[in-house]
Amino acid sequence: MTISHFLAHTLLVQKNRFASKNQKWRNGMQGIYKAAQGMIYETMRIDIIANNLANADANGYKGSALQVTSTFDAELTQVLEEKMNVKPPSNISQNSELLVARYNIDFQQGPLKETNEIYDVGIAGRGFFGIQNVDGSTVFTRDGSFTTNDQGQLVNGQGLFVLDQSGQPIRIPNGVSELTIGADGRMFADDVEFSQLMLIDFEQNDPYPLGKVGGNLFEINDPNAQPIPLKATRGVSTIKQGFLESANVNVVHEMVNMIQTLRNFQGYQKTIQALDETVQLINDTAKQ
Repeated sequence: MTISHFLAHTLLVQKNRFASKNQKWRNGMQGIYKAAQGMIYETMRIDIIANNLANADANGYKGSALQVTSTFDAELTQVLEEKMNVKPPSNISQNSELLVARYNIDFQQGPLKETNEIYDVGIAGRGFFGIQNVDGSTVFTRDGSFTTNDQGQLVNGQGLFVLDQSGQPIRIPNGVSELTIGADGRMFADDVEFSQLMLIDFEQNDPYPLGKVGGNLFEINDPNAQPIPLKATRGVSTIKQGFLESANVNVVHEMVNMIQTLRNFQGYQKTIQALDETVQLINDTAKQ
């Protein structure tokens, strides 16, 4: 996630305005500029940490963090040129100390907890379940807390269809007295196989080509990435009926991060206040 185009353009204008001022004034304004970017970065971190903590008890939830990807000025140049069709000023720096960060999803497996519910399914290892989204597209999840609707179709907690290996909604046969889900996702009704869960993975997995769409669901965000059957990928995964994967969020770790982030934010805030007073003093002196 990049800084909004409006904010980016405003900061660039302010940056160039003070380019011709005296060195001390420029230093003060540059300090304010960088501290403001630090506050924006820490605000993003606070939002992410708060979301991680809010979902610490959600089945299959994957925590997020910020990953530095480029410098601010390099990112700004790309925004101006490619998305706003504006030529950047020739004096824009390509060596900015300010960094741009994007969301990074942690796909490490969370602990499996036993529920003994017949429709609860956990994946021990790699892979994702296939879910049919409201628009008909296929999305993916690690949250195997499934149930059935009034028509006997297998659905997730949002009522979305759970898909089989051919991409079709799974329907549980009527009058089943015993339902079993095997380690490979095959489903049996009274010892008779009737379906198999869609279980997919991606060759590209560091990072996975997936983005969050809400409800512990993920969609492909790389047009070149294609899901492949789990059995065709490296490694071994096991489907465990009667288990659910917990969130991979470490609450203590997130709380420590939150405290440190708030301290950083307050530090940047105090820096801006001090520099603002210095710049104001310089302005007042120049008027005399």
